[in-house]
Amino acid sequence: MSTARALAKLFRDRFSMHLAWLPLSTSFRLGDYGVWRGGLFAPIGNIEEFGIRLQAEAGREISLDFVSTATSSTNLLLGARVPALPGVDVDAETRLRFAAADSFIVKVARLRSTRVSNIAEVARKLADARRWRLTYKVVGELFNGDDVLIAATSAKNTEVSLRGKASALRALQAGSGSAGVAVSADRALGLNIAGAGGPLGLGLFRVRLSGAPALNFSAGEDPESTSQLVDRSGRLLEIDDESASGELPEDDPEDDPEDDGQSR
Repeated sequence: MSTARALAKLFRDRFSMHLAWLPLSTSFRLGDYGVWRGGLFAPIGNIEEFGIRLQAEAGREISLDFVSTATSSTNLLLGARVPALPGVDVDAETRLRFAAADSFIVKVARLRSTRVSNIAEVARKLADARRWRLTYKVVGELFNGDDVLIAATSAKNTEVSLRGKASALRALQAGSGSAGVAVSADRALGLNIAGAGGPLGLGLFRVRLSGAPALNFSAGEDPESTSQLVDRSGRLLEIDDESASGELPEDDPEDDPEDDGQSR
């Protein structure tokens, strides 16, 4: 499994959102539409092409904190091993050894979302638009991260080193920031991002034949209350769980998305 696909699965399983690939460095906008390619969402345009205007609103603000199981963890203060790092401004290091390939460290101090507020209206207009394909997925919620650290191993038995001031490493361990922390490893890393910010996660929806959206405002909310099917007047019709972590319809297995067919 590629690093991108493995990280995308982690985001779906652990964080209930889809990965914006490449994280932080690719420009995503609300209303971007696209298809699955290699287990990832590949944008091909924006719904503005169809003359549709969306309304945006501020969503939730959350943090992400995940470290794959490590076979060993060592803290070093001024080169000497210590049981825990103090909150002082002296050079320190944390070494994590991962037995498995595709192991991850994901630390995001703040993840802010914006989302489409008139999603039922947007879905109705898309259903009536010429050239619109029901296989298209649309970005209905966009998560932008601040102070992000993501490291991904690509080989077994990789030792990842986190270096910085002891106070910075303590803050990182507590999930409250990655500023001032440098990442290195004794083997090549599949992904190494530290201290950057930008688009990180996506909430996607698609338009049903009826013109109703199957919503996916995920990331920690109960999918049975947030993934809903509504009619053209916005009335709830039924629960249709398209949460990244839930049971999905057989024709759209987003637990490990299959590539969509040629759409143009």
